[in-house]
Amino acid sequence: MKVKAAPNDDMVWIAQKAGRRNWKAIYDHADNDSLKKKRDDPHVLQEGDEVVIPPVEPKEHDAHTNKEFVFILPTPKVYVRLRLYDTDDAPYADKRFVLTVGNDKYPGTTKPDGLVEALVSLTARTAELYLILTEESEEEDEDGIIFEIQLARLDPAESIAGAQHRLANLGYEIDDPPGELGVSTRSAIISFQIDQEIPSDELPEDATKLDAKTAERLEKIHGS
Repeated sequence: MKVKAAPNDDMVWIAQKAGRRNWKAIYDHADNDSLKKKRDDPHVLQEGDEVVIPPVEPKEHDAHTNKEFVFILPTPKVYVRLRLYDTDDAPYADKRFVLTVGNDKYPGTTKPDGLVEALVSLTARTAELYLILTEESEEEDEDGIIFEIQLARLDPAESIAGAQHRLANLGYEIDDPPGELGVSTRSAIISFQIDQEIPSDELPEDATKLDAKTAERLEKIHGS
């Protein structure tokens, strides 16, 4: 069976919609080799990408008769990763945080590069991150920053929508609708190229994707 990626789909979400728990088995299937060559990150798909859903391969387990057995299936999870910087573009390094997803709380400490990382339910679509700025402050204190986060997959970095999402996450102002190369998107791309010292020609009015150098640098700086 073949399906096409819809907006905000990634391999995890496609697998769940197909009633499958193991998205990696679908992504690594031989029938999806061409997709893997085009999209080396299973969480970054373009709307319209074709994904082959292979037949289910049954598993066998030996068991004694007249006895009761319990089979426990693991809950599918995915990583949430983001980097936090202050207004001077310095990473919030070694700061405590609490990531709240639904009723679950994930406390942790940022990495030296400001990275926040947590393994959460694949069905999560929103989260709240509380960043604790001082050693003394607790979760309830006012001395901290609260981020409201929308959890979703990203379009490829070379696409206009993918560039918009990454540029917005990096602090560039984007007012245009997703996928529309408007004034603010074009300005943000130029500002990013200047900040990163990337020589590039101006995008034509009907451009549908970034040049390779800008897209590659944007993906690297963004982290995905």
